[in-house]
Formats: sequence, C-alpha cells, structure tokens
Amino acid sequence: MLRRNSLAIPVLLSSTLVLCACSTPGASPAPAPSSSIGDGHGFVAGAEEVAEPPLHLLTIDIDGSVDQMDLLDENWAELGTLDGTTDTVTDGRFVFASNADSGTVTVIDSGMWTRDHEDHFHYYRGSPRIIGSIDGSGPATISPGASATGIHFADSGESILLDSAALGEGELSERFRLEGAPQAGSLVQLGSVALRAGDSGVQALTADGVEMTDAVAPCAGAGPPITTPVGVAYPCADDVLLATDDDGIQFERIAYPDAAAATPLSGTVSPAVSFATREGRPTVAGLAGNGGVWLLDTRERTLTLLPTEAPLLQVIAVDDDNGHVLGLTRDGRVTVLTAAGSIVATTGPLLPQTIQDADLLASVEIVADQQRAYLNAPAEKLLVEIDFADSARIARSFPTIGVPRFLAGTGR
Repeated sequence: MLRRNSLAIPVLLSSTLVLCACSTPGASPAPAPSSSIGDGHGFVAGAEEVAEPPLHLLTIDIDGSVDQMDLLDENWAELGTLDGTTDTVTDGRFVFASNADSGTVTVIDSGMWTRDHEDHFHYYRGSPRIIGSIDGSGPATISPGASATGIHFADSGESILLDSAALGEGELSERFRLEGAPQAGSLVQLGSVALRAGDSGVQALTADGVEMTDAVAPCAGAGPPITTPVGVAYPCADDVLLATDDDGIQFERIAYPDAAAATPLSGTVSPAVSFATREGRPTVAGLAGNGGVWLLDTRERTLTLLPTEAPLLQVIAVDDDNGHVLGLTRDGRVTVLTAAGSIVATTGPLLPQTIQDADLLASVEIVADQQRAYLNAPAEKLLVEIDFADSARIARSFPTIGVPRFLAGTGR
C-alpha cells in the first residue's frame, strides 16, 4: 500500500520579491542538526548531516500533486500542489517547476542535498518545502549553477539570477534582473560571473549583471547551457561553444567531426540542440538527430558520434568508469551504450501505455546516478529503477498514487 505523508506546506502562487540579505521577520531560529558526521566542519544550521547521499525521487503528477520518495525506505511525502507545470529542472536540491501559460517558475526545496568540498562530500537532510514563485512571461529556460540559478523568460526577454543560499533559507532573492527583447535565450552562472545567451550569441556579465564588453562570442541558435566541472557548454547551430573562467573568461569552439567520419547506422545526423549528464560530470550527451548520440567531452574538447540503429527520444551521459550513455527509444525502451559506441543492453518495453500519449511521452525523464537510472512511466503510474551496469536489469519499480508526469532526482 502506498503511503503519502502530508507535510502541510503552503503553496505560494506568486511573490513580491524583496531584495535583502536579512532573514524573514519573525522567523524562528533554525534548530540544531539532529546528528553530526565527521568533525563538523561541513555544519549547516537546521540540517541533519548523514553518512551517504539522501537520494530521493520527486514527482509532480498530472493533477499537480508534488510528492517525494526516499529511495532508501520507499516512503512518500506530499509537499503540496502546483497547477499547470509544463517543465521541471533540478540542481540536485532545488526543483524549478515552470508554467509556460502563466509565465511563472515555482521553486521547490527538496530538503535533500550533497555539498562538494572538492576532495570530499557532505550529505544533508532538511525540511522539504515549496518556497514560492518568480513571475515572468511565457516559457522559461532554467540553468542551475554552483551558487545561483539563471532564469530566462522568452516572451518578455527578462533574465533573472536567483541566489541559492537565500533559497536555502526559504527566500526568493534576485542577484539581478535584466530587461531585454523577447527572444529565446538563457542565463547561467560561471564562477564569479554570469553568461547571458540570446540571438546575438553569448555575453559575459559581471556579478552585478553588467556586460563585459571584451567577453562575447557568437553562437547561432544557442541552445540551453550545461554546466560541467570544466565550464559551460552551449550547443550552437554549427558547433559547440565552451566558456571557461580559469584565468578570465575564455571562449573555445568545439567542432563536429567531418561528415565522412560521422556515418550513422540509420537516419540523419544533425547537431545537438541540448545536452544532459549525471550531476557534476565533464562528459555530456546530446541527440544527433535520428542518427545516434553526440558525446561531448569538455575536458578533451572533443565531439564523438555514437551511431544507433534505433532513433532515440532523449539521452544522458552517466560518465562512469565504463562511459555509459543511456537512451530512451521511441518504443519506450532504455538502451545502454558505451563511450565506444557499442550497445551493451536494452530493456524490454517500459512505457506500453505512455507511448500512446504524445504529451505524456514528452515528459518522460531519465534520471541517473553512478549506479542506477530512474524513469517515470506516467500512464503506467510507475517509477522504474534500472541497474544499467547489470544488463539493464530492472532492479525495482515503485507504484505511484497519481500519474507522475514529471520526475526529478534529489539529494545528489
């Protein structure tokens, strides 16, 4: 029997943002953590430090219910309700649910996260909550960064940088908001600066949102940026633009291989329009049209084609020791490739009902960590856990109360 523990968290449908660094008036002091791991140097007020990543799956169902499941004990908690979600993005802790019709982005704090201290990690459990909403206009491109998240609204051309530390305190605090002409684009943090993309290319900005005149690069048809330990990569119409901040902002162009070296098994090869990877990895994957997968290694500055016989709907690079890449086929199977291009395993059909509904199929998401992958099967009312290193074995499946239209992995 499914259990859903209500947390009775109010949903804030909109917010008038007050830009300040102070705490919320009248707020109670954060409680001390209930346990501590190690010497305490990773202390976070109000959170419990735990010994391993508190991995959870967060879903938003077709009726708007926001629920989160602990992968350790498989217990569910209900966080609240959102109306009209059209897309979700996560940074591993916060989930950003956008509503293209109302032009809003609602921020959900999963209360589960991992903090990278470069040579080691700290893991935390806090209190999940729905923080509130940012108002804009039209569909939003959401780009998480190390300590801030960029939001760009296409219909208004506005770009907003949200402070992650403030989100952790339950506050919506904008580092800056920039006006602009209506256009597709994005805003993302890179080190101490930010990058804003639009029709004219990619422009670097200071921490206050001021254009850096000597740091701009063309990128026709710039797709959503993806952040890796190396920098920020953009899929452009003809190549990939990589921005780094090792010694000032530098832009590098990564070319696709010659057509003669990029022969697909079937279909037509085209440039990638987006990339995906496991959190914090340098190698990312994108669809190569109907012809396979583009593997972008941001450390080596290379693009490699992995041809596939069956066209894929989406891909994600796991970037583990075996270079696994996961793809979702159009008939609802998950296929596992290696970085060398060989297909090592494919599941049976996981979405027999969902593939009949184009709208639901478009919201299916593959979420991956180092050992397992997770897939939402909306019409089947299931979440599926796949051991991709063990011949794509179905390790577990989790029934859901509603139709899990959107899926995000948290605690990573």
